[in-house]
Amino acid sequence: MSAIVSILIKVANSYFNSRKVAILHQIEKQNDDLIAFQKFKYNQSKFVILHRANQEIYDGLVCTNPLHQKENFLAAYRDYTSLSTLPKNEVLPDGTYVDNEDFICKGLWGRFLYFGILKEFRTSAIQVYECALRFPNQAIKLFDSSFFPQIDCSQLSELCENLERINHNKPLIGLYENMPYNMAKALIEMQIKKYKDEFMEILTSLKMFNYE
Repeated sequence: MSAIVSILIKVANSYFNSRKVAILHQIEKQNDDLIAFQKFKYNQSKFVILHRANQEIYDGLVCTNPLHQKENFLAAYRDYTSLSTLPKNEVLPDGTYVDNEDFICKGLWGRFLYFGILKEFRTSAIQVYECALRFPNQAIKLFDSSFFPQIDCSQLSELCENLERINHNKPLIGLYENMPYNMAKALIEMQIKKYKDEFMEILTSLKMFNYE
């Protein structure tokens, strides 16, 4: 497992050393997409934090003053961390729940950028697998496929898509197209668990990895 950890650290190193312009474009796209988070009034404060964090890290990347750059990155780190530590389901005053999955994943994505920019590549890769372990379908959309060298991302995406379709009573796709929901759900959850077990193993190895 130390071999895959070494590969992931090299991938993060290469990603952040060669893709500054691409990262800036990705941040701009994130900001363009943020309007989707304003569906509900109670998401407004989290929307503000996410937009501010994206602006802070963007300003840090284009800033030429080292002190201001450091301040921007640190402010972004704090904001992204506040999002990444939100509860998955937040109880509203009326007793209903709001799903914070999107905000949590964007927070982990921001922490991934922060640590990568600081050249802390192992810690950066940890954010990828923290996200993958909890929200696999989000992770393979947010992070470059090179961070999952041993994973069939298309298969995982189809599994997650079908699980979502089951939850919303929609027709299934691919291998599960003609399968009864209860049978398909059991098989899909078993397959996803195998992916999560592998993510957990990689995450544990990343956290324990010693450069020496």
